[in-house]
Amino acid sequence: MFDRLDTIHPAELLALTEVKDGEAWHSLAFPQNIDRYVRDVLGALRPHEALAAIMNLVKQYSFGFKAPKVNVPHRFRTETEEKDDPGGMRPVLSWLYTEGKATMRELQKDYTLEDAFRKHRELLKAKVKAALETEAAQKKAKAKGG
Repeated sequence: MFDRLDTIHPAELLALTEVKDGEAWHSLAFPQNIDRYVRDVLGALRPHEALAAIMNLVKQYSFGFKAPKVNVPHRFRTETEEKDDPGGMRPVLSWLYTEGKATMRELQKDYTLEDAFRKHRELLKAKVKAALETEAAQKKAKAKGG
């Protein structure tokens, strides 16, 4: 979902969002509920504008954080496939799981998406640092031996 936020269908984006009408809560996972409950009660916005505003709020709340960027030198990148994707998770979550940095329960219950991205970036930084150190040690050993 993260990589297609600009093209996602409203029912998919809003699937975990609910609205309160009186005492009852209604899921926006159903298009008929979006049609019925996503509206501007004051009438200033047209229906598609109200929907766009709600979707923008959900995007900002769910994905509006800034994950720190990690510069991975091109020589350390490969075109290989991602690690196994347990349970259909995206590569960031899969990597945290397969590297033993988080359990499935932690990923499902304890971490926010922002936590997972920050943890992933820290793991990636450590891996890049280790690769650079190994590369420097190899160059040093080659210079001494050659």
